[in-house]
Amino acid sequence: MNLQPYCEPEVQAPGGTSPVGEMAWPELRVTDYQPLHDLLSKHPSFIGVVPERKRRSIVVVFEPDFQDWASIQAQIPGSRRVPVELRPGCHTRKQRELAQQALHALRKEPAVASALHAWAPDASIAGFRVFVLPGDTATAALVAERLGSIANVWFSRPFGNH
Repeated sequence: MNLQPYCEPEVQAPGGTSPVGEMAWPELRVTDYQPLHDLLSKHPSFIGVVPERKRRSIVVVFEPDFQDWASIQAQIPGSRRVPVELRPGCHTRKQRELAQQALHALRKEPAVASALHAWAPDASIAGFRVFVLPGDTATAALVAERLGSIANVWFSRPFGNH
């Protein structure tokens, strides 16, 4: 068991909307990770499931202070096509709540409101993937400055407007 906090955000390819690196993992199926999410998502310390492309495994992320790894391990079926790794996250629930408040506050700032168009939970950093309009480096820098490592800033157009 690796108890080092899992904090491995995907990095956006320059000028693109996809992550840098090898995207292909044809062997991975939704049925490899969705049942884990469904099984564990009701646990109060569960953060999320990350298909880890580099190591070809599935990482299940929990709160940093989580301790009862044995009970979670016992719930995961032993014979799996894809290895599963249990890891603590790198940010706490309270940090995520404060980050969400900061994002809402940023959306009210006139200089940022039009460029900061969305954010979503990102289990790979136990934080948020934050989306700003392509090329708006000032907004991206401001989000990164205010939120730090709990925000993984990506450039993209608003969803549905590609």
